[in-house]
Amino acid sequence: MGDPYKDSVELVSFHSISKGLMGECGLRGGYMETVNFDPFATEMLYKLKSVELCSNTIGQVATHLMVDPPRRGRESDECVDLYLSQRDTIANGMKERALMLTRYFKEMTNVSSNEIEGAMYAFP
Repeated sequence: MGDPYKDSVELVSFHSISKGLMGECGLRGGYMETVNFDPFATEMLYKLKSVELCSNTIGQVATHLMVDPPRRGRESDECVDLYLSQRDTIANGMKERALMLTRYFKEMTNVSSNEIEGAMYAFP
């Protein structure tokens, strides 16, 4: 039958609550996802990290909210509306700052930069 992992692409993704949209600096929490890894390698990686990593309770709650935010029908409308309002305020503020930085870089002499889109990082 052959090796089922031979032609697959292995992927790893990481995300941290301190670096995401909400940017909860100082809180510790996040996740790591593996795709198309050998099950034994995934199991060993999980075992290795489980003994040395553990966020405190607030970090675990923040990580849960990052990957599964409030939803209508599960949480109250008031809760969902508050979450959406705060999320949109943060996202709009980041977009405004990204556009401002892009504009200022374009106005500088002998400096070029791509438009800043998803993060507050630029490489002029």
